[in-house]
Amino acid sequence: MEIAYDTIDVVAILDTQCKELLLMKDDKAFLASAMNVALAAERNVQYRVTDIYSNDNFRNMLMIPLNSNPKRELPVTSLTAYEEILHRERLPSLSQVLARLQKLKAEEVLATFELGDVELWIRLFASYGLRYADEANKEAKGFYPRDSLPICICNFLLPKLKKCRQVIKDPRVVQSVFKALTVVGESLDDLDTLKSTTEASLALTNGKVLEVTPLGIPECYAYCLQSLGEFDTADQWYEKALEGIKTSVQRPKTDAIILQACLVRARKDVKEALKIAFIHSPYFHFGNAQQFVLAGICRGILVQQCAKWAKDLGYSSLEEAESKLMGSES
Repeated sequence: MEIAYDTIDVVAILDTQCKELLLMKDDKAFLASAMNVALAAERNVQYRVTDIYSNDNFRNMLMIPLNSNPKRELPVTSLTAYEEILHRERLPSLSQVLARLQKLKAEEVLATFELGDVELWIRLFASYGLRYADEANKEAKGFYPRDSLPICICNFLLPKLKKCRQVIKDPRVVQSVFKALTVVGESLDDLDTLKSTTEASLALTNGKVLEVTPLGIPECYAYCLQSLGEFDTADQWYEKALEGIKTSVQRPKTDAIILQACLVRARKDVKEALKIAFIHSPYFHFGNAQQFVLAGICRGILVQQCAKWAKDLGYSSLEEAESKLMGSES
């Protein structure tokens, strides 16, 4: 029996929701419902990407000039001009909703709609940064793969995100602000942005990495510190990332996080580095459901590094090292 279904038209749904909003006479009810629509638009931004990629204005104004520039740079005027086109191409009903929100000075709701636009830019240019290919190659050699937006896109988006951070307090969306700031901060190697964003995000979860914690927090900050040679501080933040891996769902970069945490800890204590791997790596947990998740590129490198450490410590095998070291924990 075949299942019949229709493709969901997100734009049509948004249009219907906006038209319903415009029928509301009570401003308080309008603002509450508008926030719900802004949240839905922000969470469904990925459905806009394909249409924009096939848009002639997008290709001619941004992608062709960007790809032909060795430094992957675009003038701010080009970015602003295309942003204006995006605004003009908005649904008439959405434009009317935004106009009413501006009259009501509903900054948080307006910022949530703006955040959706920022996330759209991030998705559009996620793989077009100058170092994107290098980061992919580095991951294969055991390094933590950093996000790599074009610098011009980061500089264009950062002021918008800073404004979003100032006015957005709604717990349903504030972590999305921190996620976007982490991508931009990592692409810029901006330690201050990564630090403040990581601290603000974890403050909302009592310092713990939970399922609501955005990807990249706190491991992006930890790796940036590691790259700068601030190993003790990096070790502290990796410890938080490891707690999250142990207690929450597996992250796409789990193997890279564990490997870097081990390398940092090994500078002080190789045995403790091995214990990190034994406790946290899916490779050493055959009964753990995480073991059946697709292995990351770094997992094999982690196992090889652990085997070398075990040999250096005088163990006959990695299995013996695990038995002896973890046996001492019980």
